Amino acid sequence: LLLVFATVYVLHLRISLKWPPGRVELARGAQAGALFALSNACSRAGMLHGALGTVAGICTSIGVTGAGIYFQTRGLAEGRAVAICTHATWSAIATSNVVGI
Repeated sequence: LLLVFATVYVLHLRISLKWPPGRVELARGAQAGALFALSNACSRAGMLHGALGTVAGICTSIGVTGAGIYFQTRGLAEGRAVAICTHATWSAIATSNVVGI
C-alpha cells in the first residue's frame, strides 16, 4: 500500500518537469487508476474486520478516492479524455490484481 502511494507521489513530481503530452496522459491515468483500485481494497479490507474496521475502511476509501479524482481531473485538463480513462482503467485492473481483490 505504501509502495503504491510512493510511486504515485514520485510520478506526480516527475510530471511537473514538463513531460510530453503522451507521457503525461499515461502517468496521470496510471495514478488515478492505482488510487481507485486502492480505494476498493481499503473499503473491502475494512469490511472484513468488523464494525470499527468498516468505518476506518470507508473513511480511508473516501480519502483515496478523492486523491484519485484529483489526479484524473489534472490529467483531463492536460490531455485527451479517452487516453486518460483508458490508462486509468488498465491501471486499476493491474493494481487490483496485485493487491489481490
